[in-house]
Amino acid sequence: IFLLLVWPSWPAQMNDSKGKTFDYEYAVLPGSATNKYLVQAFNWNRNSNLQFIKTDSNYTARYQINFEVYPIKSITAIFTQDTTVTVHLKKYSDTIKRSVLQRHQFLIELSPGKYQFRLRMVDLNSDVIMIENVDKKVPSFSGEKIVLSDILLLKSADVAFDEKNVLPPNRVPIQDQIFIYARAFIPANAGVLNLAVYRRQQKEVLVGEERLSPRSEERRG
Repeated sequence: IFLLLVWPSWPAQMNDSKGKTFDYEYAVLPGSATNKYLVQAFNWNRNSNLQFIKTDSNYTARYQINFEVYPIKSITAIFTQDTTVTVHLKKYSDTIKRSVLQRHQFLIELSPGKYQFRLRMVDLNSDVIMIENVDKKVPSFSGEKIVLSDILLLKSADVAFDEKNVLPPNRVPIQDQIFIYARAFIPANAGVLNLAVYRRQQKEVLVGEERLSPRSEERRG
């Protein structure tokens, strides 16, 4: 069962997450093969984090984003992928904006287990390196237990997971509503279940409820 719930948006939050050099999010969802799960790594980097160099007609930044996956207690990566990005801007004022984000997305299929995910950004103009490491468990979405996948916040009801549709942590835009996406894995003998969504920032205020059954494929609300 996959869930797409809508709730009212709150005022935009533009504060940094403590201790983080850039914004990132990981989502673990079922993959295309049995017992394989799709990990989507999202990275958002601010213009103000980059070193721009003045050219004749532009301000230019160049940087590389690298994503690596390591099994826990291993020093050998089982996946690595990188991309080099060039950003051209006309105005100097745009180069120092914290509100402007450069977005990137990486995909990998993994078996259940414990992994370390590493996002590494190298500013090719300044040689500054920023690294974020996260230990994460890829669970098994099978068997007799009820499991809820990772939750993504989306700008729209489109579930294609375009990186422009997925919202970074602590950066909810000013709009009438946002969408919550997750997958619930419910055994056939589980019967009808209640799913409740709460807003933690407001002392666990109830946002909405849904009744789910194993025969459902999608719920919107």
